[in-house]
Amino acid sequence: MQILIDIGGTKMRIGVPKEGGDALGTSRIIHTPETGDEAIRLLVATGREIAGDAEIEGVYAGVRAYDHVGGVMRRHRTLPLWENYPIRGKLEAGFGAPAVIENDAAVVGLGEARYGAGKSYEIVAYLTISTGVGGAKISGGAIDESAIGFELGAEIIDGTHTLEELISGAAVERKYGMHPRDISDAKVWSELAHYLAIGLNNCIVHWSPDCVIVGGSMMNEIGIHLPAVETELKKILTVYGSVPPLLHASLGDLGGLYGALALSQKR
Repeated sequence: MQILIDIGGTKMRIGVPKEGGDALGTSRIIHTPETGDEAIRLLVATGREIAGDAEIEGVYAGVRAYDHVGGVMRRHRTLPLWENYPIRGKLEAGFGAPAVIENDAAVVGLGEARYGAGKSYEIVAYLTISTGVGGAKISGGAIDESAIGFELGAEIIDGTHTLEELISGAAVERKYGMHPRDISDAKVWSELAHYLAIGLNNCIVHWSPDCVIVGGSMMNEIGIHLPAVETELKKILTVYGSVPPLLHASLGDLGGLYGALALSQKR
């Protein structure tokens, strides 16, 4: 039995594959606690409950701000008490099985590329705009190689601010003093669409993807509208003859678990 995990800034998801290992089975969603130790306690208890009597053979996880070299969490604003937390070792000790871990946004992107909106495309660029901003390049159904990891939210947009500082849910809430879903001013959403289009332009000219998938809570009905982003992008992206298809993520809250499922499968 494989344990599938997605640890984000506000929610954790955990599940197991269906028999045969080619589809997602039972899953749970848990609020992400303040500390890593509490998260491990909850994940191990829930994972063992879902797995039942089955032997746990491996753990496959997407983790926010993960450092592949040290197997620890890097500093991240949404999980300040997790800095340098040895997440790989803790998961392996808790479940008694080896763990394979990638950045959480990259794992969601993998899920979308293999099982969701990008399954008909070879090279997929994925961005998520929620509490923070992240993403990855998926090529041939696998997360593309990198020296450290992809940090799309850290790209500078206006000469001063990063994409995450401009369009993430946390940034918007700080700027306007209210939850993004309560903002009704169309000018706000138009400005955010413009900034996202700049970020997508940078992503597209660097990666040259077949399609771009955008997901996350900031892309909901009350949020940044993808058609508005496409309109802005067509003004900015002039180096190519056309803009690659912009697609909404289709797997919802379970994208990270589908990505973890893909990690567990050899290609």
